[in-house]
Amino acid sequence: PLEATSIALVQVTAARFIEFFNRGGHTDQYRGEYNRFINMRFDSVRDYITCHYHTNSRTDTDYWVDNRNNRNISAQLQATLRSWMSGQNITEELNRQSLANYFPDTSWNCLLAGSGTFPPPEQLRPGNEQEDTYEMEKIDKFIKSCALNFPSHQEQLASVR
Repeated sequence: PLEATSIALVQVTAARFIEFFNRGGHTDQYRGEYNRFINMRFDSVRDYITCHYHTNSRTDTDYWVDNRNNRNISAQLQATLRSWMSGQNITEELNRQSLANYFPDTSWNCLLAGSGTFPPPEQLRPGNEQEDTYEMEKIDKFIKSCALNFPSHQEQLASVR
């Protein structure tokens, strides 16, 4: 995942450089816009990766324990974690910081929940009718319909032989 992220950063950096250069050459305005865009992209990747280390639950080495206990994290990541740990919907915080442009709220929710990082029960708020609800029967039907487009697991394995 880190290498894929690295390749994506190189690609977007080069593509945006060409775009901004074609729009304004080496002028201060376009140089500043380009630098702000690229800095925001790198900062968002930094925070997303740091969050993986900060929320790990490993105890087998000092490395993982030290990363979890490291309080030297960016203000942006602190705000995101504060929002999550207070039981808020972090989508608003991610949008406020423009972080959802790079890693959508679903990614952050999966990262935090997947690492076992949850707010204390007293911080959870009740849902409301305006928030998304999921009808599992529809989701199950959708997944089964998608599976019809592919051979079964056994058929696929047999074709490999």
